[in-house]
Amino acid sequence: MKNNRILKIFNINRGLLCFLKNIIYIFFLLLCLIFTNCQFLKLLFKDLIIFEPVDGLKTTADQIIVRGHGSNNEINKVELLVNNSFVNIKQVERDDNDEEYFTFKFLYVFIPNGDIKIEVIGYSNWPVDEIASDDVSIFCDRLPPKIIITSPLDDETIYSDSVTFTGTISDNDEVTSFTYIGKHGHNGNINITNGNWSVTIENLPYEYQYVTFLAKDRLDNIRKNRIFFTCSE
Repeated sequence: MKNNRILKIFNINRGLLCFLKNIIYIFFLLLCLIFTNCQFLKLLFKDLIIFEPVDGLKTTADQIIVRGHGSNNEINKVELLVNNSFVNIKQVERDDNDEEYFTFKFLYVFIPNGDIKIEVIGYSNWPVDEIASDDVSIFCDRLPPKIIITSPLDDETIYSDSVTFTGTISDNDEVTSFTYIGKHGHNGNINITNGNWSVTIENLPYEYQYVTFLAKDRLDNIRKNRIFFTCSE
């Protein structure tokens, strides 16, 4: 009898431990979903969400698809705005098995360069009776860095085998690589200080030659600039 009572208590405690373990597991799962910005959890609390593109996207594309969904049976149309300007209006697509759930999709072309705000607004009676909205911010950059060589001048003659090149460089995002390569293989990286740059190349041959400067930004847009000059004794 005593052994049966001990076994019964053991089974109860083991069941309680399993229950607590499941509760902890569910709690940590919910935390993971929240901190990863889970779209499912967003949908629980919002009538309309954009899930493509993701907020903070950086792109070089000239067109983009805007997708989303919601769970409000009063919304029948959605409006797309880019940088607060109207782009398009569409009827939502309903799920046959769930009258509240809907999806939407826009194709937006000719994306401007720079910071872009994409907003979708849901209406029950467009253009009034706004019910819900969501927005994301993205950054588009199709422009390569701009390289300006201030000295020497193109086709200038320098009476030395050592030449110092100076200039400026700019980009609408961030320059991640700036290098040079000469006609005869001289090459290296160039440091940028507040948009200014300077590099000295030594032991150049006495002849008409060139140096090519290459700059790349964070989205791999590349600019090439070449200068011709003569080294003379």
